[in-house]
Amino acid sequence: MCRRELDALYRRSVSGELQPPVLTDYTWAEKAYKGELTVSELAWLSAVISARRSGIPLT
Repeated sequence: MCRRELDALYRRSVSGELQPPVLTDYTWAEKAYKGELTVSELAWLSAVISARRSGIPLT
């Protein structure tokens, strides 16, 4: 998952295009753009996005 993908997921989520929204916190895209996103954060974020896309409710 790259910076542009995170940005696109965020924008599509907050616009309502993606239902359910999978990424509603732009901090993740910002961290990726700055090169501050760690491997463990990316792994966790990927798991959360995948779960949300599958309809698994997460808080």
